[in-house]
Amino acid sequence: MDSAFGSTRGRTPESDLRDGGPAVSRPPGRALTPRDLAAQRGAVDGCAFLSAEAALLAVLVARMGEREEIVIHPGDLIDELRGRLDWRDVPAALHAKRIGAWLRRLGFSPVGRDRVGVKYEIHWHQLWQLDPRAVSAEGEGLDLLALEGAALVRLLVQEQQLFFAPRIWCPTCRGVVATLWGDPAERRGELWPCLKCGSSTRVLADTWLPWASDRMRTAIRNDRNLLPRVKAEWEDLHDGAPFPRLPEPFAWLNAAWQKAGKPRGRPTAVHERYALAHAVEQLERARVSESEVEEIFRVHGKERQMRYDKLPARVHRFLGPCDVGFAVDLPRVNPRRLWADVQWVRRQWTNPMARLRGERNFPAASPKREIGMDAAVLAPLRSPGPVSHMPKVCPKCRNNVLATNEDGSLLWVRCWACGWSTPLRG
Repeated sequence: MDSAFGSTRGRTPESDLRDGGPAVSRPPGRALTPRDLAAQRGAVDGCAFLSAEAALLAVLVARMGEREEIVIHPGDLIDELRGRLDWRDVPAALHAKRIGAWLRRLGFSPVGRDRVGVKYEIHWHQLWQLDPRAVSAEGEGLDLLALEGAALVRLLVQEQQLFFAPRIWCPTCRGVVATLWGDPAERRGELWPCLKCGSSTRVLADTWLPWASDRMRTAIRNDRNLLPRVKAEWEDLHDGAPFPRLPEPFAWLNAAWQKAGKPRGRPTAVHERYALAHAVEQLERARVSESEVEEIFRVHGKERQMRYDKLPARVHRFLGPCDVGFAVDLPRVNPRRLWADVQWVRRQWTNPMARLRGERNFPAASPKREIGMDAAVLAPLRSPGPVSHMPKVCPKCRNNVLATNEDGSLLWVRCWACGWSTPLRG
């Protein structure tokens, strides 16, 4: 693997983050060995910025080396993981229980406990099967009840079809196991059984929508810049197209959207960042070096075109003719901002929570940390184990659509119908 693919500046190995291809190459014509996994270490390291799970995967691959299996304790990984975590993924407190939750999200299960703590046995072939982009994509589904009001606002604005799509609830797994797409009125027949346990499923009632509306209204009231910023980003991406009207219980947002003015501070050029990342992606696919990419974007206009024209002939053959000029409408950017913008876009492409958090491309001067339930580090919805005081129905709305979530230190039970939640004690 080319060492350039292991760069921490936002480059990714071999394939486009949007194309669904493998993040690591597979040797054809022979059996895989632990040495093949070790050869992909630089490629996996190059994707560590995508999410906390991707960073943890990079740590495990580095620890594995060319061995077949290792036994680890989550607390042993704290220092190594802190060095690979992207600044946007650093939690308020990095401790063993939080790392254990991330390990379980990757599909690993504890094999016992010793005097040091919980042990995990990791086999090399398990790591080979994990794609750093796939583990960053919230494959188990999005727990809407774990989202803060600001994240719900962004989800509603960015993905209305996903927001209003009916959810399929499995009483046995106590969680949402699927989302229905298309026109609900056209559906006929019974629902499919749960793919995890085979039990019968049912459509989750949309009684959680008023609760979500209240949480969004509170978030907008507490942060006067939230809706103006979300509106500015949406208009930048949709070329000023009118925002579709929302039904009840979100009709209040139609008037609030019209009244929202310009956001405070420098406007976020979202479309410009995406265009920049696409241009950099083209050059990387043509095997243009990192330094050459930086030199091209240090300037603009005719000077940028001159530097582009000086690239080797193989690059021009790969990219084809460029009659109107290469990225002539993009401004000049210094290398620090260039790779920060590219890395920001690639997280947006890969990590759904990055889009809902409203992430920045640079750290804020005085970041405010909130210690609490974070959907990025929660374990997937799962069937509860033997826990005392586990309620059978929600004490608030009397529905039996209860699910458990783990935040690394506490196990919580939540009601999908009304949003009620409480910590559990084993």
